[in-house]
Amino acid sequence: MLGLLFTIAATPIEAAIIDTVCVGQEGEVYFTIATPGTSYQWTVEGGNIVSDTDSSAVVVDWDTIPGIFDITLISANKQGCPGDTLIAQVWVVKEVEVRITGPAGLCLGDSITLTASGAEIYSWDDGGTGSTRSFKPNSNITLKVSGYIGYCLVDTTSYRVQVNPVPIADFTFSPDPPLLGDIVEFKDKSEGATRREWYIDSDSVTSVEKDPVHPFNDAGNKEVMLIAINEYGCSDTAIKVLKIDQDANIYIPTAFSPDGDGINDYFSIASTGLESLQVDIYNRWGQHIYSFTGVDGRWDGTHKGEPVPIGAYVYTLSASAVNKRKYYLNGSITVIK
Repeated sequence: MLGLLFTIAATPIEAAIIDTVCVGQEGEVYFTIATPGTSYQWTVEGGNIVSDTDSSAVVVDWDTIPGIFDITLISANKQGCPGDTLIAQVWVVKEVEVRITGPAGLCLGDSITLTASGAEIYSWDDGGTGSTRSFKPNSNITLKVSGYIGYCLVDTTSYRVQVNPVPIADFTFSPDPPLLGDIVEFKDKSEGATRREWYIDSDSVTSVEKDPVHPFNDAGNKEVMLIAINEYGCSDTAIKVLKIDQDANIYIPTAFSPDGDGINDYFSIASTGLESLQVDIYNRWGQHIYSFTGVDGRWDGTHKGEPVPIGAYVYTLSASAVNKRKYYLNGSITVIK
């Protein structure tokens, strides 16, 4: 119920918009403060008065035509002398369509923003207000929004959001660990994926095959990333770092001359990439006469502190490389003077 208040004036008083209603709205009440002995005459544009027009209050059913319409009230005193003329306005709001825009689907774990348009005020069925709603749904969801212009409910609409599953990315590789120069075979072990992208030691896609192979021709840590993608475009990423170790190099001499001249006085193993080393020396009758360990170990050509006779001796070598590869070698070394 809205009031139109009189003031004393010699000329008609024009009022601003005092009400907002929907087209076709019925039963709207408008009134002024009643004064004893005063009569009233109401006229309404764009609507129909469905009550007495000579009282201090009227009931109006509005038509289905939108616009801004005048309500005019003329008063007269008990002697019949005209009093004030008051003009107020009512905004009859047209029906509008409220829309919700946003993605129809998203991947589990992602956030979504829906935007409503077409009205001035919005009320969402999850308790939210405002034209936008941002949230992270865990399952399919349907949201409803009601749109208002002023106090007029102009439209209600709903929007369904589908939450799509996300694949699980995983892969294996062999050999494990890989060595420098190996061609590594990758196996896609992802769940729920229909396609994949491999980034093998690269910032760009190196393969889209399910199980690619790739050579590694330089040592170091190599990052391999697999992006698994399903039919909804949802993705998951698996990253593994491959440590590419260079294979060990072992050089074993065939002779040495422990004569104290400072040239080739020791039997030692030249190597790269070894982590541990043990060498055992045997004479021609199979008697163990010397051992040394470590990559810096060596034999000075003695047995129990005494120089051994010139001739051939047998060695056995066992070593472990930094890439965990094991080596077992044997051969002969000749002592010369």
